Amino acid sequence: MKINVYKKEEGKRFYITFDDVTSNGQGFGSSLSLDVEEFKTLGEKINAELEKLNETEEKTEVIWNPRSQRHETVKK
Repeated sequence: MKINVYKKEEGKRFYITFDDVTSNGQGFGSSLSLDVEEFKTLGEKINAELEKLNETEEKTEVIWNPRSQRHETVKK
């Protein structure tokens, strides 16, 4: 997926476009525009979700269980 973020020089809005190609080769796209405050809010929400994801990854560990002869994910 290709994501573009840009701002026109004279405007006060940010534009985000999404372009992708499906498995059968058909292209599709979408776009949205945000003002400065909406763009900041989007950035804050994305950062919060990334922090949650990082916290989850740090609290788990993959270990080998010799009884079951497989890897298991355990929470710390």
